[in-house]
Amino acid sequence: MRSHDSSSAQISCLLLPMKHTDFLLPNTSVAEIIEFTEPNPVPDSPVWLAGHIQWRGQQVPLVQAEAMDGNENNLIREGGRIAVTNGVSEHHQSQPFIAFVTRGLPRLVKVKSEEITPSDSAGEDKPGDPVISMYVTFSGEEVIIPDLDYMEQRVFEAVKTT
Repeated sequence: MRSHDSSSAQISCLLLPMKHTDFLLPNTSVAEIIEFTEPNPVPDSPVWLAGHIQWRGQQVPLVQAEAMDGNENNLIREGGRIAVTNGVSEHHQSQPFIAFVTRGLPRLVKVKSEEITPSDSAGEDKPGDPVISMYVTFSGEEVIIPDLDYMEQRVFEAVKTT
């Protein structure tokens, strides 16, 4: 085996512990993990938009991703953290960051492509379907690769109309 074999390439990722199933994100998409901060509410906003937090002198929308399907609306506070992510969509100029509530500290993992397999077990009982790009199995556990473009679009629309 050659030392530069492409199948052995690793990507640094974070496993974000969500309420039901962990999110798997490239490390570069996460700007910072911070302690939970009570958000400033946004009047007439969707239940999944918890409000805005102050982060590095900016107002950043705080999202409970698992509530985007309309089924959850209780914000994790105790032991929760906030993952501030870098904008990736066309709206990143006006909305460079979005923050997500997690249920604890994320875990840094090194991921090789051969360690991830698509999962067939995604069923109707799984929360957060609109935010899911794909269910995958990594290190024996099912995790979600979220659709950050979709979530950013929804946040942009919600913030623009409030």
